[in-house]
Amino acid sequence: MAGDLFRRNRPFNQLDGFYTDWSKHLTERCLPPLLIFPSDAKNDAVLGDIHSYYDTLDHYANKNTILYFLLPSWRSNSLETAILLLGDINPLLFTSLVQSFVDGLDQDPVGTYSNLAASWKDLSSELENTINETVSTLLRETREAHEGFIRRFSNKWVSSFRGSQSGTVVMETATSVTKEEDGGGAMIMEELVRIFHVANQLRKSTITDIAGVLNMDQRAVFLESVCKLLAGFKHQDQAFQNSLFDNLLIRQPMMQQHDAPQRPPPPMNQHQQEYVIYVGNLAPEATNDLLLERFKCNYHSPTVAKICFDGRSGATYGFVSFADEREKWDAMKVMNRKFFLDRQMHIGPAAKNSI
Repeated sequence: MAGDLFRRNRPFNQLDGFYTDWSKHLTERCLPPLLIFPSDAKNDAVLGDIHSYYDTLDHYANKNTILYFLLPSWRSNSLETAILLLGDINPLLFTSLVQSFVDGLDQDPVGTYSNLAASWKDLSSELENTINETVSTLLRETREAHEGFIRRFSNKWVSSFRGSQSGTVVMETATSVTKEEDGGGAMIMEELVRIFHVANQLRKSTITDIAGVLNMDQRAVFLESVCKLLAGFKHQDQAFQNSLFDNLLIRQPMMQQHDAPQRPPPPMNQHQQEYVIYVGNLAPEATNDLLLERFKCNYHSPTVAKICFDGRSGATYGFVSFADEREKWDAMKVMNRKFFLDRQMHIGPAAKNSI
C-alpha cells in the first residue's frame, strides 16, 4: 500500500517530510479501505503499514538523531503531551480506545463492540499490566540517562565558558556531549535509542494484541481510530493556530486577568523585505530549527532557516533569512567558517532574497 514511503535511504533532514507523507498516507490510503467494505485483507494491510511506520522510525533513530525522535520539532503543542510517551503515542491510549468503544461512547447503533464486553475486562487488565510495567522501566531508564547527560553537560559547560569571549552556546555544548566517545555521552545516546526501540515495540505489540482478539468489523473500527489519531498529530499545529487558545480576541481578556503583556499586532506589510544568506558544508543531522537557533544565538533578526539536500552529491546546505540587512552582511563575515554541529559553515550570499 505504501510504495516508497517506508524507504530506508531518506536523508535525515527530510524526516519532517516523512511525518507529513505518513499523515497523508493514513488519510488517503489507509482510512478509505477501512470505511468502505472492510475485510480481513484490508485490516491486515493497514496493520502492516502501522508496523512499517514504527520500523522506519527505529531504522532512522541513532545516537545522532534520537533527540529529534524523542522530541519532534513539529510537536510544539503542549496540550498533546499528556497522551505521548517517548516521542509517540502512549500505548495505554490504545487499550483505552477499545474500552471507550465497549462502553458505547461512540454511539454506534449497530453495537459493533457489544459482544466484546464480557471478555475485554480480563484482556485489558493483562495488557495494561504489561504496559505499565514496561513503561515504568523505560521512564526510570530515561531518567537515569537524562541525569547522566546533565552531569556531562555541566562539566563541559564549566570547563569551556571561562575561555569564551562571547559566551558558550548551549546547543554546541549539548552537541559536543552527544559525540563524546570516552566521556560516555555517546553511550547515553545509544541507551536512549534502545529505549526508543523498546517503546516502539510495545506500541506495535499492543496494537497487534488488541487487533488479534477482535472480529473483522471491530478491527476495522479500532484501526480506523488509530489511523485518525496518528494522522491528527501532524496537522495539530495548524489546527491549534485556529483554536480558541490561539485566538487573539478570546485570549486577550484571559491575559489581562494575569497582567500578562499582550502580543503586538502583526505588521501591516505582509511582504516585508527578506535578506537571505547561503550556508554550506552542513552536517546531515542539521535541521531547520537547529540552524535557525545557531544564528539566533548571535543575532536578533533571523526569521526562517531551511535545510536542503543535494541528491546527486549528498551535500547538505541551507539558507537563513534575516529581517535586518545589516545583520545579514555581518553574519556573512563573522559566522563564515564558524562551527555548527562539528562542521565549519561556508557562508555566502543567496541567489534570491526569499526562502
